[in-house]
Amino acid sequence: MIVGRVTHCELTLSSSEVSGEHAILYFEGTRWILKDLGSRNGTRVNGHVVQATERRPLSLGDQIAFGSDAEVWTLMDDEAPFEQDIAETNTSGLLFEHVGLRFHGDPPNGGVRVWMNDSSSEVLVPGRAAHQLLHLLACARLRDMRDGLKEDAQGWVKISDLVPTPYADVETISVNIYRLRKQFEGLSVVNAGRLIERKKASQTLRIGTSKLVVSGLD
Repeated sequence: MIVGRVTHCELTLSSSEVSGEHAILYFEGTRWILKDLGSRNGTRVNGHVVQATERRPLSLGDQIAFGSDAEVWTLMDDEAPFEQDIAETNTSGLLFEHVGLRFHGDPPNGGVRVWMNDSSSEVLVPGRAAHQLLHLLACARLRDMRDGLKEDAQGWVKISDLVPTPYADVETISVNIYRLRKQFEGLSVVNAGRLIERKKASQTLRIGTSKLVVSGLD
């Protein structure tokens, strides 16, 4: 999860000492990891500054301060997170399995345009830098579909193949995944967490739908 002052962060803090997107917490292997996202006033664990390039493993009881020591957080539970899907009986939004995505490269504007559609309508998704990752994964899945791979084998990309190009590190990829899921949740997509699927054992990920159109795909 992202910690910061802006409202889309999963842990939102009000202190002016906290940056908009201050730090990220994520579970890897058997431990929670903390990384500062280049914040203005830094992050400290047990009084020690977490360097900008550091991936700091956390232990039960660690005390964490974001920007200021006025508010200190303690790690009280070091178990793996439990991801609970939104019940599919929820009719207030569009079920993820009904969602299709259409991509169009937009080189003059330095990005990718994405449209979300269902059986009756299509809307342009507000542009985000994270759409580059979604586009890359869509291309990988479509190529595997074209090559005749079975559904469960389609589109899996090794995270190590994305680092250091086009992404600097694993944490940057995690931030992009988080932003994509939050954006589609904001578009009333039920079970938006399925937008990107991950396999921890093989350290791979893929786009979670096969309803894809990509313009200019080789």
